[in-house]
Amino acid sequence: MLQPDIPAIGETLPGFEVMSWLGLAAPSGVPRPIVERLNHEVGEILKLPEIREKLAGVGNIPMASTPEQMQDYIERDAARWSRVVDIKGIEKY
Repeated sequence: MLQPDIPAIGETLPGFEVMSWLGLAAPSGVPRPIVERLNHEVGEILKLPEIREKLAGVGNIPMASTPEQMQDYIERDAARWSRVVDIKGIEKY
């Protein structure tokens, strides 16, 4: 639901863009062959037309990645949000 009294992040931090994402994670220590198998199977599922249509129907763009690409994305996203917290002086708990 839109909240007209809350400014968009671009109004607060000009040039800042936000994109939500969803990833699949497993506990640390899961053997690499299992991680690779899960990654492969999820990638195959994301290729299915009916899955792509359902995801697109709710505004999502399915994009498979490697575990390393996902880890890199998480680290970059965390750094981006840490910057927002620092710039805006948000109290850290």
